[in-house]
This record gives sequence, C-alpha cells and structure tokens, in this order.
Amino acid sequence: MPTSPLIAAAFCLVFATTAFGQRVVFEGEPLKKIERSFESATEIILTPDDAFEVRVRIVERNGRFYWQSRGMRKMTRSESGAYITYSAVDGSGYVRTFIPMMMDLRRRLPEKERGQEIDYTEHLLIQLQSITYFGNRLQLRQ
Repeated sequence: MPTSPLIAAAFCLVFATTAFGQRVVFEGEPLKKIERSFESATEIILTPDDAFEVRVRIVERNGRFYWQSRGMRKMTRSESGAYITYSAVDGSGYVRTFIPMMMDLRRRLPEKERGQEIDYTEHLLIQLQSITYFGNRLQLRQ
C-alpha cells in the first residue's frame, strides 16, 4: 500500500524532533514591527512575505529553551498570571505570550469580539535601540 506524502512528512517531523531531542514550544508570525531609538519610532505593517521572514520560534532541548529564530540563544521560561515569558539569558530580548487557558478562552469568543488582538510580543534590544514585533501564534503540530 503506498504511503501518502503527508503521512511521510509527519513521520519525518516526529523522527527529526525525537532524534535531535528538541520540540517546538512556541511559533508565531508577526503582523506589525516597531523600531525605536532615542530620536524616533517607526511602525511598519508587515506584508505576508516579510512576516514569514521574521517568524519567531522557540524550542526546548534537553529541558532548556532556545530562541531558534535568533541564533539558538539560550532562554529561560517564566509563567506569571496569564502570561508565559521566554527571556534571553544574554539580555537581548524576550517573547511573551498567553498561557494556553487564555488562548482557549480567546478562541471561544465570537470572531467579531476578538477584534485585532494579538497573541504575542517579541522584543529585541540592539545596543540602546529596540525592535518589537506583535503577532499571532501559529498552531503547533502535535
């Protein structure tokens, strides 16, 4: 019996994740970018192509967290109230998102009541300037 490409791809994904001992714990795609310096702030609405290029991804490997989309920088994970925050150990930034329960509650709202809300923020510090992305979490494959 022939194997469908979808099943083969799913198998490869599970095998690769297990083989390297890492799993994706957060992935998101930004809608907006804000660049800030002492002199100015610039707001940019991202095109789908631009957003794809700057997706955020955090992985867990051997019980430790890494900012895969930013060169595998080590991160810590903390949970407080309705939020989970992944902070770069070197102080270069963080990613903050809702706990799963809050995401569930938001999904249950009628679409017109959700408005233009976002699911996460990614904040990068570059010298004394910053870049902040606001976006939505991508559905992780289980």
